[in-house]
Amino acid sequence: MKKTFMALAFGLASISAFADDGIGEVRFIGSIKDGGTCPIDVTPVGSTTPGTVFLGSNIRPTDFKAIGDATTPVNFQLKIDDSGACDLTGGGKTVKFTFTAQNGVEGATGNLFGIQKAIDAAENIAVGITDRNGTSVTSGIPTADYRISDTEKAFDFSARLVATHATVKPGPIVSEVGITAEIK
Repeated sequence: MKKTFMALAFGLASISAFADDGIGEVRFIGSIKDGGTCPIDVTPVGSTTPGTVFLGSNIRPTDFKAIGDATTPVNFQLKIDDSGACDLTGGGKTVKFTFTAQNGVEGATGNLFGIQKAIDAAENIAVGITDRNGTSVTSGIPTADYRISDTEKAFDFSARLVATHATVKPGPIVSEVGITAEIK
C-alpha cells in the first residue's frame, strides 16, 4: 500500500553568513505545521534536537570564486516519528522523500533551492541538498528509496551553500523547503 505523508517545512539558514570581523547576528526561524500521520523531524547530525540546519556563519563572499563553488556539506537526518500511527513495523518497507523549494529553484539544472528574497539578503547563492549517496536532490523529484527497519527510521542527507553567479553578495540566508515522505 502506498502512503504519502506531509512533513513539516524546514529552513536551512546561514546565520549572518557574511558578518564582518567582530560583528554577529542570530536569527531564529521556525514554523508550526500539522505533521500529518507521520511527522518528520529535521535533525542536524550530532544533535538530538530537531530544528534548523545551520550552514555556517564564518563564510565570506570571497569564499566563492566561480559558479558552483560550495561550502563544506552539513549533514542532517530526516527522522520519521513513528508513534504507532505510521505502521512502520515489519520488514520490507521503503520511503522516498520529495523536497519542494518554497523560494524557487536555482542553478542550470534546477537542482538548487532558492533563498528568501529580502532587503539586505544574500544574493547569487542557493542551497544544494544531496542524499546519502551524494546525489543532488531536485525540487519536486522523489529521492531514491531508503529502507525502513524496526530500528532505522532516520535517513541521511547533507546541505551546502552553492554560488549561482561568480560574485556573491553578502547577507542573511534563509531557504524554506517542504518535505513529503512516500512510504511503501
